[in-house]
This record gives sequence, structure tokens and C-alpha cells, in this order.
Amino acid sequence: MAVGQKDQLVNISVSVWPHPTNPATIMRAGQTLPDPAFSTVSDSKGFFSVATLSFDAPTASRGSGQYKRRFYFRLSGSFVDRTSGNDQLIQLLPLWWNYELTNSQWSGQGDLTNTNNSPSFYFYMTPGFTQNDALIRIILSWGTLISNPSNTIPDLDLVIAGPVTQESINTFGNGIVNFANKDAKAQASNQILPYAKIITDSAQGYGPEVFDFYGTPGANPPTIGFSPTYSNNAAANAYEVWVDRPNSSPNTDNSFTTIADTNSFILLYFNDGVKNEQQLSDARTGVEYAYGFYNRDVWNHVPLDATMWHIIDISQAEQGIKWQGFPGENGTDRSEQAGAKYAYNSADFIPTKQVPCGHTSARGANPPYCPATLHYPQTKK
Repeated sequence: MAVGQKDQLVNISVSVWPHPTNPATIMRAGQTLPDPAFSTVSDSKGFFSVATLSFDAPTASRGSGQYKRRFYFRLSGSFVDRTSGNDQLIQLLPLWWNYELTNSQWSGQGDLTNTNNSPSFYFYMTPGFTQNDALIRIILSWGTLISNPSNTIPDLDLVIAGPVTQESINTFGNGIVNFANKDAKAQASNQILPYAKIITDSAQGYGPEVFDFYGTPGANPPTIGFSPTYSNNAAANAYEVWVDRPNSSPNTDNSFTTIADTNSFILLYFNDGVKNEQQLSDARTGVEYAYGFYNRDVWNHVPLDATMWHIIDISQAEQGIKWQGFPGENGTDRSEQAGAKYAYNSADFIPTKQVPCGHTSARGANPPYCPATLHYPQTKK
């Protein structure tokens, strides 16, 4: 496992709690979190590993794979900020995650799922941020492939399909925010819808994808900005968060990987003016280990032939995060419906791809702009 920029980290502490101790439910109840079962510290480059985890139960009489246990862990620490010219030590916000292991021995090759081994993950932590920086920060991270935990690192991108007004359509043409237009939209992301800005994006698979979401300009208290010209409670009045496998010629080294084969996961951090912390989704979803959303969780079983993956919406109608109920969610419907769970088009490396986003007239968008076309650069930058 690795955390963040390897040359800027200051020994990250890793604390582990085994099931049935679930830190999320304990903290939500206002109770004191017990000491972790154990802790370890990363090396000076941010790498760490846990060689042995105990199931604390007799397993000799249990068949392979018949015993499972979930392990919850917290990353905490600091990093060295070098952007000002003078090194500054900055505290990072705690990052919470969990993973389930079984007593099925991994063979040393092939899929790690339902074995006693976990893939190599890359966790990207964030320092605290003010409401002037963002109200919501989303971080997409991933690890090595599920089918083959080698050194292969897939290249993925976040794509936001956000609400618009006629002004933003006139300015940008649509409500898509991705790596192709990040520089232009970054200059107006807190003034013209959609209020979403790329903070950092990956380069050929290395690095996280980080988006910030701003409030309506001048609103007090600050609130996430939606479109005033959409229909009341429109399903379309939302920031759709999509994961894309880049389709451009420079990424042909990634041509044999699929989104379905990636250990992708998304974390949400909120600043509501009182708390600035990771948003654990266990209470809202009813699933106690839902610390975020990831490939192969209960809502996200990405089909092998999917070329885009719609993870969540920041939705006005839902008054928060929408994580289920997207068209085609069960994986059997391949039609390109507005706001679909998955896209299947443009699997080959060609200059464009169409995203079946949900900003259509039928879903209350005014003006509509979906489906939208993504354009990919054909030379490396």
C-alpha cells in the first residue's frame, strides 16, 4: 500500500480495528473509540504493509473460504508542502477504509477476491480545507488490477456532468468537466455552473483524481450550487460523477485493462462550516462498512465491457448523495439511457466517446445537453 506523494510524506500512522469493532458506528453514537488492535507506521516514502492479520477464531475445521473477517483502518499523519518555497508541515485529514479477508489461501497468481490477500492500494489523503476552497471534495483512487496484482497501474479519469444555465452553455457548450477542459473551466468554476473544479488528475495512472465542488456565489450559508433554470426537484439537477478509462492514442499502454478489473474507490470529504472530515456513508446507505463507494461493492459491480461507470450523484432532489437507482444498474440492460449506470460505447481507442449523462429535457434539464461527447487528445502532453 502507498499513500500520496512519496517524497513529501511524514510517516503515516496506520491503525487497525478488526470486526466487530466498527469505528464508524462507534463514533456516530458519540462513544469513545477503543484503542486499535494494532498500529504500524509507513516508511519515509509512504509505503506500508501488514504481513499477518489474525481471524481470532479456530479455522482448522473450516473449509477454505468459509471464514471471513473485515478489518477497518485509519490513515493519519502529515505532509511537507513545498509550494510556497518554504517547506511547511501540514496535517492531513484522517482517511478511513476497510477490507474483508477470508481463510482462503491466495495461490500467488490471479484474482485476489475472496482470498486472504489484498491488492496493492494507493491512498491519496487531503489536508483540511475551508468552505472557500470547497464544500465537498471527492477523491478517486485505485490500486493494481484485480485479476492480476502485478505492477500494472490502470489510467482512469473522473468526469463530472453538472447542472447548467444558458450562460454556462454559451460559455462552455455543455456541463462536462474533465481533463480535456480543466484549464478553461478552472478559471470560472466558482462563478459559472457547473461549480466543479479539478484539483489534480492522474498522469498515465499515477496520482489521484480530485474534484472540488463549490457553493452558489454569495449564498449564506454556503450551499452546493444547482441550476435555477431546471424544473423543480428535477432528477437532472445533480453533479453526476463518472469514472472513465481514457480513450486517446497516448493511453494505448492501457488498452488491455478495463474499469471492471480495477480496485477503484471514491472517498468524499465535506466541510459544513463546523466539521471538515471524511463522509462515511454507513448511516445513509444502511451498510455498516460503506466508508465510500468502490468497484465490487453492493451497488457497483462494473460489467466487463463497461467503458464508463456512473458512481454517485450530488443531487438536489435527493438532498445529498445518490448512490443507487440509476438506469441499467443491474448490469443486464446495455441501452444508453439518460443518467445510466454504465456506458458501453467506444471501447476502442478513437478520438471521442459519448457519455449517456442525465441532463435531458425529459429529466427536467433546461437547457439540456446530454448525451455529451468527450474529446481526447491524440498526442501526449
